[in-house]
Parts: sequence; structure tokens; C-alpha cells
Amino acid sequence: MKAIVSEQMLTGDYTPGFKASMAHKDLGLGQNLAACLGVPLFTLAPARQLYSMALALGKRDRSHTVIAQVLEEIAGVRIGGGK
Repeated sequence: MKAIVSEQMLTGDYTPGFKASMAHKDLGLGQNLAACLGVPLFTLAPARQLYSMALALGKRDRSHTVIAQVLEEIAGVRIGGGK
């Protein structure tokens, strides 16, 4: 998995295996479960917000790794030489 994720981020090829929309949904489920159990998950909410941004930008059907592209757009930098 590490090689696939790194390759997608470096090349800009966000062909889905696991879609960003599904990652967003799953993070929401995790957030709700943690709230029910009273377990703090300090980094889950910001991660889900990145997926919310990806969905708002029309990237819902891209790979879950597309949040790297969202971060590139926020920071104004490129991770790799991809699209």
C-alpha cells in the first residue's frame, strides 16, 4: 500500500481504488463511534475536513489519496511532477 499511495501522490494519478467519498463516510462513522464511547480522536476531525474539501472540489470519485492534492492547493506547492 505504501508504494501505491506514494506513487499516486508523486505522479498525480488519483485513479480510485478506495474513493475519497468512502473515506469521508468512514471517518464520519469513526467520529460518531468515538463520540458515543467518549474517546477523543484529536486528528480525525481535521482529516475529515480535508475529505470534505476534496468532495466540495468535485474529487469524490478520485482515490482517497487525493487529499494530497487538496493540501498542495492549500499550500501552493507540488509534491511531485504529476498532473
